[in-house]
Amino acid sequence: MKKPELTLDVIKKSPKVTEKSFQVSDFLSNDEQEALRLAAYRGKKSKKQFDEIDALTAEITARFGYDVYKLWNNGEFDDVKMAHWLAAERAREYTHWAEISGVIYAMVGACVRVPKGKPKPKGPKAARKLVVTMQDKARGEA
Repeated sequence: MKKPELTLDVIKKSPKVTEKSFQVSDFLSNDEQEALRLAAYRGKKSKKQFDEIDALTAEITARFGYDVYKLWNNGEFDDVKMAHWLAAERAREYTHWAEISGVIYAMVGACVRVPKGKPKPKGPKAARKLVVTMQDKARGEA
């Protein structure tokens, strides 16, 4: 017996094998689905690789050396004194940043030309704010 020729009409009329696909709604109630959507929206919390204490000890070691860290860790240095030292060292570092940001402000301000009737660009104002912030931090304020 001869096999029937495969045509589009024959294929359309043939019985179809359908696989059942499952969805979340098949297994969870509406409230559970909403909770799942909310959890997926929020995403999983990223785990910090280090905490504030690790950052503090690393900064003390980097700025003052391991010997000072050991003395501070053993309680031979007062926490308040160490906090003052760190603040002073950070302020000293900010003086360098204030100089660099001052140069950036001068360059940005000189390059901006405002056509008549157009609003002023926000770049120079943001640069000036950066310079003032760095100068305040260099003086130990803020």
